[in-house]
Amino acid sequence: MPPAIVGQMEMKIMYKTDNIMKRTRKTRRKFYRLRARAPYNAKGQTNLRVTWQQSGVYKIFENGKIVYIGYSGSNLYKTMYRHFQEWNHRGQPVITYAGKKKTYKVQVTLCSPGRAQALERALIVRLKPRDNPNKYTNYTITFKDKELLNDWEQEITIKEEDLPF
Repeated sequence: MPPAIVGQMEMKIMYKTDNIMKRTRKTRRKFYRLRARAPYNAKGQTNLRVTWQQSGVYKIFENGKIVYIGYSGSNLYKTMYRHFQEWNHRGQPVITYAGKKKTYKVQVTLCSPGRAQALERALIVRLKPRDNPNKYTNYTITFKDKELLNDWEQEITIKEEDLPF
């Protein structure tokens, strides 16, 4: 499914009343937040193939603490996995976690490209990760950012197999 469709999918909300599940209204899911997991499995294979050709935000955890937040508007998989490989890029600083003997996990939130950029900015301003020190230093959270963060916090964390695409 194309990344632009992710933010437009509809999900039926179920309300439990007197032990009977009733469908009362439809709502649009703005985010699909996946549980935090190691970027590679024991065999060295990537764990997050579902992010291929998707847009969204990723948080990198080092020993349980958030160290970096980033986003991609087109291919989250490629953008995120660059941080776990050695590479050089002229004219752009590169933050890499390749070869370090620490425990890393990544939590991914799939969403539309516009929401991804706004959510990344709001999360960096709020959480102040160690490896995003100068990004958005002069930015303050707006009312729209607060609404976006509230929507994001309300989302439940799901497993990859529960994604609708």
